Amino acid sequence: MSALILPFALVAIPQRTRAAEAKIEAKSEQQKRILGIYALALVATLVFYMAPTQLPFLLVEFGVGPALTGAVVAGSTVTGVIGALAFPLVRNRLSPSMITTASVLLLGVGWLLIGIAGNVVLVVIGLLVGGVGVGLVVPNLNLRLAELAHPLRRGKVLSGLVSGIFLGQFLSPLAVQPLVQTIGIADAFTYSGVALAVAATVFTFKERKVR
Repeated sequence: MSALILPFALVAIPQRTRAAEAKIEAKSEQQKRILGIYALALVATLVFYMAPTQLPFLLVEFGVGPALTGAVVAGSTVTGVIGALAFPLVRNRLSPSMITTASVLLLGVGWLLIGIAGNVVLVVIGLLVGGVGVGLVVPNLNLRLAELAHPLRRGKVLSGLVSGIFLGQFLSPLAVQPLVQTIGIADAFTYSGVALAVAATVFTFKERKVR
C-alpha cells in the first residue's frame, strides 16, 4: 500500500514547494513596490519643500517683499489642492504608472523653471506647475498602496506613506542646504528639476519596455 502512495507523494511535494516559492516571491515583489512608493513620497516631499525653505531667499534677490513672498509660496499649496481635486478625473484617463510619471515630471519642470527664471512671473509659474505635480502624486501613491496592501495590513502600510512624507519635510532643509551653499539657490532648483525630469523619462522608457 505504501509503495502505491509513494509516487503520488513524490509528485505532490515539488508542486507544493513551487507554490510556496511563488507565494514568497510574489510577497517579496509586493514589498519592494511598497518600499519604492515610500521612497518616492520621501523624495517628492523633500524636493517640494524647497519652496517654503529656500524660495523666500531666492525671491529676495528679485526684490520681492515678505507679503508677496508669502502669497507666492502659498500659491503652490493652492495648486496642490487643485491637482488633488483633479486626480479622480486624471485617474479615469491615465494608468497609475503614467500618473506617477506625469506628477514627477510636472514637479521637475516646475523647479527647472524656477531655477532658470529671470523674473518673478516665471518663478510663480514654475511654483504653480510643481504644486500641481505634488497634488497629483500624493493621492496616486496613497491609492497604489491601498491596492497593494492586504486589507488587514492596509492601515499599517498607509502609515508608512505618511511617515515618508513627514520625513521628507524634515530632511528637506538638511539635505538641500549643502547643495545651496555649493552652487546657489537657483542652481539647486535647476539641478533638482533636471534630476526629477530625467528620472520620470527613464521610468517611462522602462515601463514601455516591460509592456
